[in-house]
Amino acid sequence: MLNIMIAEDDSADALRLERALGASRMLHDIDYRIESFRTAHQLLLNYETTECDILFLDILMDEDNGIELAREIRKKNSDVPIVFVTSSRDYAIESYDVDAVHYLIKPVTPAAIDAALERCQRIIRNRHRIITVNAGRITERIFARDIIYAEAFGHRVTLHLRDRDIDTKTPLAKIVEDGGRSFLRCHRSYVVNMDHIRYVQDKSFKMANGVEVPIRTNGMTQVIADYHAYLFKSTREL
Repeated sequence: MLNIMIAEDDSADALRLERALGASRMLHDIDYRIESFRTAHQLLLNYETTECDILFLDILMDEDNGIELAREIRKKNSDVPIVFVTSSRDYAIESYDVDAVHYLIKPVTPAAIDAALERCQRIIRNRHRIITVNAGRITERIFARDIIYAEAFGHRVTLHLRDRDIDTKTPLAKIVEDGGRSFLRCHRSYVVNMDHIRYVQDKSFKMANGVEVPIRTNGMTQVIADYHAYLFKSTREL
């Protein structure tokens, strides 16, 4: 079951959005439920008690601002895909601040909804991608999104997660294969999750946990180009 929540103060616009969602080919073979709210406050109250998979938020509501609503949502959930729906393009830049997945201009169409939902579902799949590794006698199942980087010492690989480290004999090549498109082999002994890179400096990536991960000297230009291409593609998907 896919749970979709809408914040839209205009009843006619809300109905058009619900109908466009219902007509979307992306939802034809999926059980889904749509809940629509007229204010940010109503949505927030229900968000606390409802499992939500995708949010469609109007930016320009009479008493509320969809950007501020998204900021409140992000305090509770950093992963849920957010799609902004608005009559103005003026807020596109602000949508980056809350990691919006897509930006729809009214009136919405089933084709536009298809594109937004396809991106949402791809993100949901990636965020729930699991890597299975053997750590000693224990089999660990790890969300790929939680890995910041991995480094190899001989036959041992250490996975540096947000909250802990895991030692395994799973090769770096397998980590890249299972991790998905955000994983980059930047060095013979290192793999980075590009979603956790803060910036490039000199000959290394500065990671979200403050660690500097080296970039290989031979092929450095290509590694940095691959990272920039990933950033560009991720931005284009907003």
